[in-house]
Amino acid sequence: MRMEAAGWQHHAAYAVYFQACQSDGCEHYATISDAPLVFFQRLLDNAAGRRLSLGDVPTHTWFALDNGGRIVGAIRLRLGTTPFIHDVCGHIGYEVLPLARQLGVARRMLAFIQRTAPPQLDDGWLVSCDDDNLASRRTIERAGGVLLDCRCVYGQAVLLRRYFLPNSAAFR
Repeated sequence: MRMEAAGWQHHAAYAVYFQACQSDGCEHYATISDAPLVFFQRLLDNAAGRRLSLGDVPTHTWFALDNGGRIVGAIRLRLGTTPFIHDVCGHIGYEVLPLARQLGVARRMLAFIQRTAPPQLDDGWLVSCDDDNLASRRTIERAGGVLLDCRCVYGQAVLLRRYFLPNSAAFR
């Protein structure tokens, strides 16, 4: 598996990935009505700081690619801290396709961020997951994530767990 910053060279693989994420019910893709390539262009524009909606921050995306060049996971890093990032979504968001789960893809994506990305808050990042998402909880905790709190957010039925994830220098 290798990590690559999202770029136009991934557009065909992303269209397949996007459809698979929507079919699987991945939260990040659940309400998107755009065609995959329209959404992909928006992702690239967002990373460059172009066409941001009010209150949005640039967000960089990296793909986890298998040996055949298929995208099996994606991780996003939001640059900056807004109240919504601080209280709800965190700086880091990620998903892994079902066919690649339990293979260490999420662990490797988080480790990649910890090694290479600029910390956004106190030498680390905020990351959150639903309380009932045991796989993400284990992945975040094994990466050194420290539980900050567990809270209800905007009337959601599931509790949200917020973690502080230190950069890899904290482990040296």
